Amino acid sequence: MKSYGKILLGAAMLLMPFFFTSCVEEMGKPVCAELEIQSDIFVGPEEGIYEAPLVSTYPWYASTNVDWIKITKNRGQALLKEKLVFKVQANKTLDVREATIYIKLMDQLTGEFIVRQNGQGEYIILPIDKVYFNNQASEHTVTVQTKVDWTLDKSQENGISFEKVDLNHLKIKSGANSTGKELSASVNLTSVNNPERKATLTVFQKAEKDIIAFVVPEEDSRGKVVMKSGSKETTLGIVLNKKVKISSSADWLRIVKTPLVDDVEIVQNVEMSYTVSENPGKEERTAYITVQDEASPVNDVYTIYQRGVEDIVYCKAGGTGDGTSWDRAYGNIIDAMNACGHFASQELWVSEGEFELSEVMVKKYVNVYGGFKGDEIALAQRDQSKKTVLKGKQKFLAGYRMKEAVEDYYMDGFVITGVNEPDATHIGIIEFYDHHVLRNCIVRDNVYGKNAGGYFENTKVINCLFYNNHNTASAGVVQFTNTDCVNCTIVGNKNTGDWGAGGGMRAASGSRLINTVVWGNLATTKRAENVQVYIDKSDDVEVVNCFFQMGLKKDGITPAMFNDGNTPKGDKGYTVLAADNAAGARFVNPSANDYSLGEGSVLIDAGNAERLEGMAVYTDIVGNDRIIGGKPDVGAYEKK
Repeated sequence: MKSYGKILLGAAMLLMPFFFTSCVEEMGKPVCAELEIQSDIFVGPEEGIYEAPLVSTYPWYASTNVDWIKITKNRGQALLKEKLVFKVQANKTLDVREATIYIKLMDQLTGEFIVRQNGQGEYIILPIDKVYFNNQASEHTVTVQTKVDWTLDKSQENGISFEKVDLNHLKIKSGANSTGKELSASVNLTSVNNPERKATLTVFQKAEKDIIAFVVPEEDSRGKVVMKSGSKETTLGIVLNKKVKISSSADWLRIVKTPLVDDVEIVQNVEMSYTVSENPGKEERTAYITVQDEASPVNDVYTIYQRGVEDIVYCKAGGTGDGTSWDRAYGNIIDAMNACGHFASQELWVSEGEFELSEVMVKKYVNVYGGFKGDEIALAQRDQSKKTVLKGKQKFLAGYRMKEAVEDYYMDGFVITGVNEPDATHIGIIEFYDHHVLRNCIVRDNVYGKNAGGYFENTKVINCLFYNNHNTASAGVVQFTNTDCVNCTIVGNKNTGDWGAGGGMRAASGSRLINTVVWGNLATTKRAENVQVYIDKSDDVEVVNCFFQMGLKKDGITPAMFNDGNTPKGDKGYTVLAADNAAGARFVNPSANDYSLGEGSVLIDAGNAERLEGMAVYTDIVGNDRIIGGKPDVGAYEKK
C-alpha cells in the first residue's frame, strides 16, 4: 500500500455559470425548461467534497459517467437555489483526468458540466512519508513521484543526512546511533517554481538493533477502512531486520505475498500484500495483520476495518452540513434519518449530545449508531459507554412494518427519555416492528398511557436497560409480541393503569425471554397486581435462563409472577429473585440507577450462551465482551 505525503496547497475549484434552455409548445404557448449550473469545475488531486450551485425550472436529477465521482446530493426541486454535492476520490496518477456530470430536468432538458481533476504530477508525492532505521549505520533511497523540480530545506539533522540524487530519488544516510534513545529528522521537498507545494519525509532511528514495524501513512494511523465490496491486492510497507512471520486474524483478510528476507544484518524496507473479500453482512467487521519475529516478542499489528455498507450519513449536534462527513454533518437527526433510504447500503452515525424531537422520527431500514465522539473513522472506535440522548415530550420513535424486511436493522447506542403523555392512547413511546432491532440502549423516565417503555413486535430487543418508566392506562410497561428479549434489565418501572399487565413487562404470543432480569417493578393494576411479568399465552412464550422477582403477598397468598397462574414454555427457564438487592441481584447501586453487577451477584455467569448464537450479541450495553468466563451474565451488563 502506498502512502502519500501531505500537500500544502488545497484543492482548487473554478466555477463559471452556464445556462441551458429548451422550450416546447403547450396550449399554443411556449413553455421553457431552464437550468443554470456551473461549467468546467477544476479540482486538485486530493479526495474532496464539492458543491455546484444550480437553479432549475423543473425538478432535477444528476448522474455521472465515472466511478471516481460519487454524487451525494443527486436530486432537487424546481425554482429553488440548490446545491449539487459530489465527492471526488483522490487521483493517485501523475496525469489529469476528467468526467462529465449530467443534470436531467424530467424529459425536458439535459445539461452537463465537466469535472477536471489534476494529477499528482504537478505535486511532490512520496510513496512513503516515514523511514525507520535501527541503531546501526544505514542507507535508503526513497522514490519521489513528481514532474516538477524540487529542493531540500536541509542536508542533515541528528546525524541523518539527505541528498537529492535526481528528480525522482532521495538518498538518506545515518551513522550508528549510540545515544541510547530514538533519533528523528524531518526534511521538506519543495517545488522550485511554487514554494507552497511540498512534501515532508520523517526518518526515525531506533536505539535498538532489532526492528519490526509497519510503515503506514498518517491517514491510516488508526487503522485502514475498506469498503463492503472488498479490495484488490493492496501493498503494505514493513521495515525490519529480522526474519518474520506474517499472519491474518480472519479468513476474509488474506495474505497474498510476504517479503523474502535474506540479510538480517541491515534494516530493510519491504512490502507485503493482502486482499479483502466482500463483506456479506451489514455491520462492520475487524481483522488484524500481525508481523512478528518467531524467536522474540518483537512485533507490530495493523488493523483493517471493513464496512458492511458503502456509505455513511453523519449527524452531529450543532452540524449544518449535508451529512457527508463529520465536518459536514447534519445537525437535525430527523433530517439525517430522512436522508437515508430503506434497505440502502448506508448507516447513520450520530454523535454524543442531546437531540430533542418535536415530532415522530421514523426509523428507516438502515443501521443507526449513537454515542460517537465525532471524529471516528470506524464503528469499532466508538466508546459504547457513551450514548446519544433522544428526548421528546411525546411519542417520538417508530420503525414501521415492512414485511419485505428479512434481516435485522439496529438502533444502537441511545438513551430514549423525556416523554410525558399520561393520557396517550396510542401504543408505545417506541413502536418497532419487523426487524427494527433496539440494541445497547437505555429507555428511562418516560410517562405514557400504555407501553411507556416501548412496544416491539416481530423483532429483537438486545442488551437494553428499561427503568423509571410509568404506565398510566393499560398494557405492559414494555411489551413484546413475537419478539426476542435478550439480555435485558427491566427494573424500577411501574404500571398504575386500571387495565394494565405487569409492572415490568408483558410477553405476548411467540415471544422469547432470554438471559433477562425483571426486578423491582410495581404493578397496582386490577389485572396483574403485584406481578412483575405478565404472560399472555402460557403455551407460546419461552423463558430461558431468566431471573424474575416474586410478587408481593396479597390476602396471605404469594401470587405467581404470571397472570392467572399461566406458566411459560419450559417452566424451569427462570429463577425467583429476592426483593432485597443485597440478597439477590446485587446491582451496584439501584438508588442511583446503576444496574451493573456487583461482586457475588447471582446473575453472573447465569445466562445461556447457545441462545446468543447468530444474534449479534458480542458485547454488553457499555462495550464489555459479552461472555467473560464460561457463560454470559444475565441482564444488560457483563461483570468485568
